[in-house]
Amino acid sequence: MNWNEVGAIAETLGAVAVFLTLVYLSLQIRQNTRAVKSSAVDASINSAMSVRSELAHDADPDSLNPTEEFRYMLQQQNIIWSAWNVYSQAKYSETGVWKSQKLMLKNIYRTSGGRRFIDGYENVLDSGFKSEILKLLDNASDT
Repeated sequence: MNWNEVGAIAETLGAVAVFLTLVYLSLQIRQNTRAVKSSAVDASINSAMSVRSELAHDADPDSLNPTEEFRYMLQQQNIIWSAWNVYSQAKYSETGVWKSQKLMLKNIYRTSGGRRFIDGYENVLDSGFKSEILKLLDNASDT
């Protein structure tokens, strides 16, 4: 075996090693992407659960004093931003998390306090998300 043959074998082995490295890296990137998506969904769910927990302790918003009403509106903002986060992530994920949040949002925002919040806050919302929320409210009687 001469040096040319040894060089050809080494070149072939190098090409195979590069190919295997690229395959390994693509698998690692895919696995990391899944982990990041999963983490984002988990964070959104935890945020929604925290907000719902706070809301469950509130009285009827129509009977609140001005300070309590301000706190109620802050909770509503937390809910809407949490929902917007889930909605935004749903665009890039195949999970059904957004779909599962729709019923919760219908139940919150078809109340008098929830509807009052949406009517006063809808101009701040992203247009796609705003239309989704308003569509939910228009179909609220369907559930």
